[in-house]
Amino acid sequence: MSEGRRRRARPIVGSAVLLILLAGCGSDDAPALSPPPADTACDVGDIRGTYLYEVQGAGGADTTPYLEVGLLVADGRGGVRGVGTGSRHHQESTTRWTLRVEDTCRATLTPEDPALAPLEATLAPGGEELTWFVVGATGVTDQPLLDGAAERVDDTTQPRCDSATLTGTYLYRARGEYGGRAHVEQGFEVYNGDRVVTNAFRVAGSRLDGRLLGEYQFLDDCHAVVVYENGQVLHQYVSPDGERFNWIQTDGFSAPGYFGGTERRVSMSTEPAFVLGGVGPVEPTAPADPAS
Repeated sequence: MSEGRRRRARPIVGSAVLLILLAGCGSDDAPALSPPPADTACDVGDIRGTYLYEVQGAGGADTTPYLEVGLLVADGRGGVRGVGTGSRHHQESTTRWTLRVEDTCRATLTPEDPALAPLEATLAPGGEELTWFVVGATGVTDQPLLDGAAERVDDTTQPRCDSATLTGTYLYRARGEYGGRAHVEQGFEVYNGDRVVTNAFRVAGSRLDGRLLGEYQFLDDCHAVVVYENGQVLHQYVSPDGERFNWIQTDGFSAPGYFGGTERRVSMSTEPAFVLGGVGPVEPTAPADPAS
């Protein structure tokens, strides 16, 4: 890709119809709220399996934009483990939470580490999606403004991937900034299923149109690392079926910043000629400085 390699959150609709019958003046009877319908109620057992997640925002007094991507694995009994990489330290970390769910499909994620803030979450009935934000301390003005979203991509709690998981042509979109300048990028990537990736990209606001070749390998928990010929490095978190993944750049920056994106498979073809404009394999072009 260029300089940096350079969810939908389904609305949860709840309704309560309050019917007040005035049989006469002076009635002390208060109307009772009915329990939520079965198809809109939530339970801790709904949150089970493997989820792809993304977090965006800024942390408290530090107004630097923040991006994080990773995997959540929930056991269906309230235990949640998160493995992800963020733009602040560019290193993978693991966090564990205890999930408490209300009938109203609101939930709290309490971290095992007392130094971390809890999360307030909203769940989709059935547990296919969840969104959350960081809960700050009362009376503190410099609150972390971080929000996240996750979507279930597998029903198992032990995701497994290998090189062949990433096979085919993927459409991607990415955004971030370098040296204080916004950077937006779109393109295709072709994964051959055997550790080689071809990238064809376009950059918004410029005529930059380039090609890059790279090599990828999987570590654990469907976590892959991609290294491009120009030294740029991505950490990717992949659905076990290989249909989609989120990524973040961790190395190869020419200016301070952050950069990340999401990709979805649009074809099983591993022929790069399509994304290269029909001209077949070419030598990768050196990325241009987005400030130029």
